[in-house]
Amino acid sequence: MIKNNQPVALVSLWRDDGFWGNTHLNDYGFGYFLDPKERGNGLITQSVQRLIQIVSSNLRVRQFIAFCEDDNYKSAAVLARLSFQPTDEVLSAPDTDWQERKYILPVSNLKK
Repeated sequence: MIKNNQPVALVSLWRDDGFWGNTHLNDYGFGYFLDPKERGNGLITQSVQRLIQIVSSNLRVRQFIAFCEDDNYKSAAVLARLSFQPTDEVLSAPDTDWQERKYILPVSNLKK
């Protein structure tokens, strides 16, 4: 997203091709970044909601996924507003203390 000719947010969509372990080609993931000055305006929530609508209307989707660090409360709140549910699965990067919890949103849970 661009505001005043400056990037303020990025929402990425990716297909689960096995990079995180098991391959689930009908799972689609989201990642996002937001300029801290733009927080609280709903930019990420609205963008991801719209992408969910477009993707689920045009592709075969089993579920949407996202990853979030447990102490990133604001990002976890965005996922909760989007109806994503945390799982017990945690992704860890080797040789670092970086860990992110997997969140899922089954297509069967989408509001019609």
